[in-house]
Amino acid sequence: MSRTTSILRISTFLFSLLLPVYSLPITDNRIPEIAQEPIEITYQDYIERIPSTAPRIRVKRYSIEGSYWGVREISWKVARSSRSLGEAEVRRVLRRAFKVWEEHSELRFVYKPHGAVHIEILFADGDHGDGEAFDGRGKILAHAYFPRFGGDVHFDDAETWSPDKYGVGIDLYAVAVHEIGHSLGLKHSSERQAIMAPFYQTYKGDALHLHKDDIDALDKLYGPSGAVTGLGFSENKNRLPDICSYPNLDAMTRTGNGSIYAFQGEFFWKLKEGGGVLDGPLRIDQHWPFEGHIDAALTDTEGDTYVFKGSKYWLLGHDGKARYGYPRLISQGLVDTPDNIDAALVWHADDRPYFFKKNKYWRYSLKGMPRGFPRSLKSLSRMHVFDRIDASLRYSDEISYVFVGPNYYRLGGKRFPRILPSKSKSIAKDWFGCTDGNTPEH
Repeated sequence: MSRTTSILRISTFLFSLLLPVYSLPITDNRIPEIAQEPIEITYQDYIERIPSTAPRIRVKRYSIEGSYWGVREISWKVARSSRSLGEAEVRRVLRRAFKVWEEHSELRFVYKPHGAVHIEILFADGDHGDGEAFDGRGKILAHAYFPRFGGDVHFDDAETWSPDKYGVGIDLYAVAVHEIGHSLGLKHSSERQAIMAPFYQTYKGDALHLHKDDIDALDKLYGPSGAVTGLGFSENKNRLPDICSYPNLDAMTRTGNGSIYAFQGEFFWKLKEGGGVLDGPLRIDQHWPFEGHIDAALTDTEGDTYVFKGSKYWLLGHDGKARYGYPRLISQGLVDTPDNIDAALVWHADDRPYFFKKNKYWRYSLKGMPRGFPRSLKSLSRMHVFDRIDASLRYSDEISYVFVGPNYYRLGGKRFPRILPSKSKSIAKDWFGCTDGNTPEH
């Protein structure tokens, strides 16, 4: 499953061939960002435009993906800088771009040069390890990922980048403002003047500003901007997640005492046996020895629970408290296991830990990576093909599940895990007891 939410294209000739389909004029140097969906894209990133002859009524044109950051202070760093701009210049431009999104929200973006961050930015060319290779100078400029897929932003370093619209090359500032919108959870808008319109476009003056359509989308995800306190944030609490409308999970686990927990953003739920909610949503930082969203969680055969976040992991006892000496670095405590994993479980068939990241999975061994690992996720199923897994769960000694988007699947197999050839099932309905009225069953 591709995480790419944006691909900027500047091929005027190709666009002109597609004009009958999209009914868009080539004006103001605005070139469609997606003239044709990439082959591996897995969601329909399209624009539903209102014909020019339609009545001029107020309509919602923005589109949101559904995931969002559960915090108001979002960290970022430049993992690899541009060859055409100095590192300090790149940081300066990106700070300007982030400030566009701060102007009408309570979000604050903090540069953090080292360690785990929410949004990692890099410049790369060709195949750079995420399955979305850049194509060289002149077509694809950048791509970004929604929050639930990491929120990272990648720029094609084969391009010549300019810090603004006055220099020679592509305006990094304009492209970055748009891509950051995707990193915050916004999809494309059918409002032509919006930042999130699918265009690489010019602008008046020296700075970009959010259109009302962009602000509406941002408010939908993060809540309206309120009175700012001395700390720079509103007194309003973060809104509670709507798990029935957006059931995509960060992690699930069944602890040693049999309790089932589901995690999303800064919140978690305690679930009933057989479906429904016992408690939640509750804030993670008020009940667990770590803060914010987590990447994955698993409980081993001894009933100890491991929680993973970025480059660290916690070992929790049956009481839910962290064992002495934790958190630890994954690189030091778990040999050959990658950081920033997507999911983890102890598979019921062999009682071994498995870790999932992007389009691969690993089997853990104290002696190091077993031969034949990591393996491709494609080996899990011929019927269901995924580019990543969001969460996984050992439900019992005979049943394990993987969770992808709003759906989940049962794992079978003997030597290696296999997704059983059955239809996907609804996380919202089966695990949270959501009804047609979009209310979890308590």
